[in-house]
Formats: sequence, C-alpha cells, structure tokens
Amino acid sequence: LLKPEVYQTDPRGMAETRVQASQLLCKIFLHYLVLLSEWDGVLDLWTKILEIMERLMSTPQNEMLAEAVPESLKNILLVMSNGGHIVPPSEAQTEQQKLLWAETSTRLERYLPGLMAELFPEAEKQQEPPERPTTNGHSEPEAVAMSDAPDAAATKAHPPAPEPQAA
Repeated sequence: LLKPEVYQTDPRGMAETRVQASQLLCKIFLHYLVLLSEWDGVLDLWTKILEIMERLMSTPQNEMLAEAVPESLKNILLVMSNGGHIVPPSEAQTEQQKLLWAETSTRLERYLPGLMAELFPEAEKQQEPPERPTTNGHSEPEAVAMSDAPDAAATKAHPPAPEPQAA
C-alpha cells in the first residue's frame, strides 16, 4: 500500500484504503497487546508500527491520513498507558517500559512533535531539570527574573517617558 506503483492503480481510493489499513493495524495491535507484552519482540514490532505510521503520515497531500494516523496513535498510546505498558520515566519503570518510552518518544517527535507532551504532560514536568541555587542564593529562574527586572537606580535616573494624551 505504500509503494508508488500500487498507489497509481487507484489514486482516489488509495487514501481511504491506507486509512483503513492503518486503523486495522492499530486495532489488531491493541487486541493482542496483552499477549504481545509478554513477548520479547514487542519492541521491534512496535517500532515497525511506528515506522509504518510515519510513512503513512509522509504521504503527500493526504488530509485523511493526516487526521487518522495521529488519532490512531493517540488511542494506542492511551490504551498502552492505561494498561501499564508504556509509562512516563520514573524509578519504578521496568527496562521494557524504559525502552518503549524512549523509542516511542524519539520516533513520534520526528513526525508528530509534541504528541507525547500532549498525552503525558506529567512526563514533561518530571523531565525538567530541578532549579539550582546560584551564588546569590536565589534559584536560577528567580535570578534570571531579577536580572531582567529594571534596575531601581536606572529607573530613577531615567524615568519612563510620559504617555501621549489623546487630543
């Protein structure tokens, strides 16, 4: 379905066929997710599914796929998350969960940037570096905010210009 010569056989119907194929792929994966999670090859299979979805997304001028693929992936990711198969980074993550998370994040960021952050905002908060105290005793964001504030001495020396009044 992804080969150009196949597309040429029915350009009008191929978009719908590709949407249906992507949805079927996702449904089958979810149907067997519990069994697959016990299989050593689940990461390779999941990676292949993400590659196929990326190729479908890169199909030029196809609005149906541009809508269907992200929705299908959102659904899969939410089901995988609810089942504990893919979870945001934490101390309690298994090695399999770490690999699934890392591979999924890396691949999706290439063609659906921000999707993981949208679905898992708590993961973004966990990955932010902690605030470090600076030499003046303030945390880094405070120090930046204070350095951006106008200097009191400079404000007295150069008061702001008065606003023009309406005529």
